[in-house]
Amino acid sequence: MNRYPSVLVSALLLAVGSALAADWPSWRGVNRDGVTPETGWSHDWPADGPARIWKAAVGTGFSSVVVADGRLFTMGWADGKDTVHCLDAATGDTRWTRSYPQAIGEMKWGEKGFGQGSVIAAGDRLLVLGEKGELSIVRASPAKFELLARTQAIGGKCWTSPALAAGRLYIRNAKGELVCLDLRPRTKAQS
Repeated sequence: MNRYPSVLVSALLLAVGSALAADWPSWRGVNRDGVTPETGWSHDWPADGPARIWKAAVGTGFSSVVVADGRLFTMGWADGKDTVHCLDAATGDTRWTRSYPQAIGEMKWGEKGFGQGSVIAAGDRLLVLGEKGELSIVRASPAKFELLARTQAIGGKCWTSPALAAGRLYIRNAKGELVCLDLRPRTKAQS
């Protein structure tokens, strides 16, 4: 009996499980509690700190960084535009970017503006919340940016990360307003 297929399947399952454990799909992680299940890392660094694997320029801003399926997503502001970035999480190589015009917000640091948007990875999609409450649903493709839907979800400044739970998206703005959007598929009776 050949054992290689079972060894190969076991190795693949271990690799897939490890990849999934490394995902960080939204601000504060999988359970939105800031706790990671990651183990096997050390705080015993050399004098100059841990080894830097890569560095990328993604513009200024406060956007969360999310990791899903080996890809890293974030937003940043540069040259009068907000940009959604998709990078290879292991190498830092840019997979794709998508920019759209955005005036400098009221908060300034020197002459730079801030991209205050947020990104959440949910399955094969990204929920991208812009600084002014624009919500976009984007396919989380490694190959290209693909806009699936876009709407003005709330008015005012949105500098906080939204929360997605049980098919509902919770978004808050700086005016103290909070909205709950139902993102579950509609039935014919609801349409």
